Amino acid sequence: MVVFRYLGIFKFNQNLKIMLRTLFIAAILIAFSTESYSQGELYNDLYKQSGNEWNLELQFTPFSSTPFSQVGIRGRKFIDSRNAWRSTLFLDYSSDSDYNLIGDEELRICSYDFNINVSAGRERHFEGTNRLSPYIGGDVLLGYGTSGSKEEILLGDDTEELESCQAVFRWGLGLVGGFDFYFAKDFYVGGELGVGLVSQHWGTEKVDYVDKGGEIDTEEIPGGSSFDFGANVLTSIRLGYLFRANAERE
Repeated sequence: MVVFRYLGIFKFNQNLKIMLRTLFIAAILIAFSTESYSQGELYNDLYKQSGNEWNLELQFTPFSSTPFSQVGIRGRKFIDSRNAWRSTLFLDYSSDSDYNLIGDEELRICSYDFNINVSAGRERHFEGTNRLSPYIGGDVLLGYGTSGSKEEILLGDDTEELESCQAVFRWGLGLVGGFDFYFAKDFYVGGELGVGLVSQHWGTEKVDYVDKGGEIDTEEIPGGSSFDFGANVLTSIRLGYLFRANAERE
């Protein structure tokens, strides 16, 4: 079964709230930098890329209760001051646990969700200012994920465990727009949003259950696929550093 879904305004607005927090921090850094440097220094010193630099970036969610459960690492190679190749590795892990109290027995219930995505693409940067580097770009995405759960149950006097698991493979294409703001020489904070499509293909789901004879058996449920299109906001804060040649750094 193939499902076509449009990821509409509701999901975009949820992510936008977190994105606004990122922009708020960026605004504070911009204000601080403006106060810390005179107008002459702002335009006579080069803070951002000039070409032939490597760039390493960390993406994380400091406003989350688990700020490093979603982590992205991006590398960029600036061909010149306007063009760069980019590659991103993104890891997302979450888990939850609870228990059912039956008599004196605490029966545990837990679930997990793990995703890894790799993307590669290109950016085109615009003039901006000496500190601000706005850009547009495009990415190709490949990803894999797995999710599952474990639940303890009582079978007679024994405690048994029921498990379920399913894997997913995804690919996608996207267009992005964003900015890098260099609050100090070679150090920047940034934001990004975009639009794109993602196709996901789920594998067979394996689910344990108790049959009529009181034995644990496993049912295999065929997977499906979906095709999503819509807006996306990178809710992580992007912190990066620009590696220059020694001659450039002087």
